[in-house]
Amino acid sequence: MLVDSSKPVVVTGAMRGGGLLGADGTRNLQASLLVAADPSSAGKGTLVVLNDEIHADSVLSKTHSLSLATFRSPGAGPLGEVWNDQVVYHFPGVSRKPIPATALRTNVDLIKVGVGMDGRYARDSVAAGAEGIAVEAAGAGAIPAELGKALNEAAEAGVVVGLTTRCPFGGPAGSFARQMPNVYGFAGLNGQKVRLLLMAALGFAQGDKTALDAVLMNR
Repeated sequence: MLVDSSKPVVVTGAMRGGGLLGADGTRNLQASLLVAADPSSAGKGTLVVLNDEIHADSVLSKTHSLSLATFRSPGAGPLGEVWNDQVVYHFPGVSRKPIPATALRTNVDLIKVGVGMDGRYARDSVAAGAEGIAVEAAGAGAIPAELGKALNEAAEAGVVVGLTTRCPFGGPAGSFARQMPNVYGFAGLNGQKVRLLLMAALGFAQGDKTALDAVLMNR
């Protein structure tokens, strides 16, 4: 999201500590180094390598609290795999224009919508001085009326509000988006990723609405 380079950025980790049977950290590190050094990894954006699979960061989600196969890309699958010491790609990477932010603005809240939630969640964020609010709505983007009203008021007051849905596919439906004209809508990103996106956008724009629109609209 932030790196403007064709050089591969590879993220890895481990699900089992080194003191446990079947620890996966060493192999994940080895596979990541192989991916980072492979010429075919250039230009594919940030990659996540675990369990011998190569995933694009934008569609990846953790799906199980303990399984070694926890990291998956719903609807897309891995970009490739590591077979022993061979890197094999099945699909091209996901290309997104980077945001040239020099710092992240961390004062961004995340609201996950549930039945019956009222406007205090948004109002409390504004009162605490939040610069942005990421909203993970239900279904096609449904938000309880009072909460929607408070989010609209927050956006009108200058707080950057980003709307997505808890569903891994699709995005906020047009009918809901039209009820919140000052809110940025996103598809295919969960609430945590929208929050990171707002943090980067705010760090880049430094209060410039035109700059915000340039990096957040049609993304």
